[in-house]
Amino acid sequence: YSRNPFGFFLLLDGAFYGELNPEERIALIGHELGHLTNEEVFLVNNPDTFIRFQIEADTYATKYAEPRAMINILNKVNIT
Repeated sequence: YSRNPFGFFLLLDGAFYGELNPEERIALIGHELGHLTNEEVFLVNNPDTFIRFQIEADTYATKYAEPRAMINILNKVNIT
């Protein structure tokens, strides 16, 4: 919870973040920022909606990082 209505916290696993190269870190943070840019804030309990929001956030991240960096992160997340 943030006292600033426009602030937020991003909690990351330090070991995982430490394994990322600089481009992957940009992609990761870009992905999370991408969630904030979605006009629809409320998620319904629908797996298709969840997947769509993840894809939109991944796409947003590629504005700031190479698509390969986002793919690398997704591969690393699926391994752990």
